[in-house]
Amino acid sequence: MPLNNFVKNLQSEVESLRASGTAKGIEQVVVKVIKANEQRGPRFLLEGNGDKEFLRMNSNSYLGLSLNEEVLKAEEAGALAFGAGPGAVRFISGSYAIHNELERKLSDFHNREACMITSSAYISVMGVISSLTTPETVIISDELNHNCIINAMKLARPKAKKIFDHLDLEGLEKLIENSRGICENIIVITDGVFSMRGDYAPLDKIAEICRKHNDKFPRDIILIVDDSHGVGALGKTGRGTEELTGADGVDILIGTLGKAFGVNGGYIVTNRAVIDYLREKNSFYIYTNPVTPSEAAAACKSIDLVNSDYGVGLLAHLRKMTEKFESGLISAGFETISSAHPVVPLLVRDTNRTTKLVKHLFENGILATGLNYPVVPKGDELIRFQVSAEHKEYDIGYARAAIRQLTNRNIKKLLRQALDNLLEDHQVYRLEIEGQPYFTHPDTLSELPLRLGRRLVHILSPFDNLTINRRRMLELFHFDYQLECYVPAPKRRYGYFCLPLLYGDTLVGRLDAKAQRKINHLEVRNLVLEDKVKINDDLIAALKQGLLRFAQGNECKSISVLKTTPGSLKKILTRELAC
Repeated sequence: MPLNNFVKNLQSEVESLRASGTAKGIEQVVVKVIKANEQRGPRFLLEGNGDKEFLRMNSNSYLGLSLNEEVLKAEEAGALAFGAGPGAVRFISGSYAIHNELERKLSDFHNREACMITSSAYISVMGVISSLTTPETVIISDELNHNCIINAMKLARPKAKKIFDHLDLEGLEKLIENSRGICENIIVITDGVFSMRGDYAPLDKIAEICRKHNDKFPRDIILIVDDSHGVGALGKTGRGTEELTGADGVDILIGTLGKAFGVNGGYIVTNRAVIDYLREKNSFYIYTNPVTPSEAAAACKSIDLVNSDYGVGLLAHLRKMTEKFESGLISAGFETISSAHPVVPLLVRDTNRTTKLVKHLFENGILATGLNYPVVPKGDELIRFQVSAEHKEYDIGYARAAIRQLTNRNIKKLLRQALDNLLEDHQVYRLEIEGQPYFTHPDTLSELPLRLGRRLVHILSPFDNLTINRRRMLELFHFDYQLECYVPAPKRRYGYFCLPLLYGDTLVGRLDAKAQRKINHLEVRNLVLEDKVKINDDLIAALKQGLLRFAQGNECKSISVLKTTPGSLKKILTRELAC
């Protein structure tokens, strides 16, 4: 059959996704990996981009073990010993010794009785939830749980499915209490780390809530945690969210070999009775091939490395690089979610802007993933950066510089526009740059925020003096001095007021002045410059020129100076400036 109409419908749907900006887009193809050296981490060459090198910040290989020489040698040895593939599912052709060894290592690593490896963590979650759910089960899930949990709940047939707001523990407890008497058991399921955001569940508190209410249900409350992004990335020894939160009471832990361990596959660790049951009843395990023997061998080596002083060092370096990159986003004015996890989200909250930011990063040789609706909820659009232990100081600095390029342009544009609007009206007389500044409107004294991520530029009360910290201004906005001074006209045409002095794009001082007869005459009562602004011939000339233009534009006949300043006003301006 030609399937013409069917295909047309599919094509139309894909085109609509592309038009709305929500399509995943063409997948990049890596054609070569350039290994790390002492100064920088690995670089990647992509198909269609010639010899342009890319820094990868969109990989789940949090410890960089996918390129570790010992892991690569172990995988090669495993393939030579057992072959390239497993041949069939385990209940038909049996398990290889390396599969059993891997399961022993994982159960020991997590201090559990038994382990079952699967082809992926996604398969693990699907199999566990569907196999352990009965018609007398209520499933309770965090609203931001991974897609695999969402689909597993769709597949399962419980008595009820309940969702609590993200990390809302009071909401979780209420759902448990409301389930009393209507079911035999509850499955509470949560991600350890929420992969789009990098925040993590307080497993210690969740486990305590489950223990508190467990006796109220005939077949218990089962706490299941998918910690695929936490294991190998969180905790001093890489035991994940459990270790970080000090949790005791996670009944079933699901993890992956395909992220921090750098290989492929998933696993389930719990007590032996549950594993024995899953081997008999879990269709996703029974009818799916396991990881290859070579992958199992590589994973064994990765676990050994993580479970050593070398692994502790990798984790310490990962934390250091994560903190450095996160602080760079914040100082650049972007909104992020602070976390110990190496997923560092840049919250954009707009699909089109997310696309533009990703394009800018790509042009600057940085691979980062833009996540738009429906992958994330509308309004939560973001760029997910993923830091790795293979990143070095140079790499993090390089990424921060690329982000700041775009940030500076945006800050300058927004700041200039806001200042133009406010200063043109001459209702605001003080500008101050601080760590958490804000705008204040002089008429109502209400806050008028100019936001770029978490940074706000603030303007204080009316009729106040204009001050500026030049060093901080240059640090935040990278403004350069230009030999031109601009003195905007006041809104009021007479009386006392302060005039801001703009030196290029930078506010460098103020004039305390009085205008007489609708500025027929301007009395400069005081001139104050920022301490670190150097008084030189160029600045003197710029100030004079600025005042002359001010006078000409306002039909001002004369300007007189009534006071001097520590910078010696006489050296800057003549006593009487003829117009």
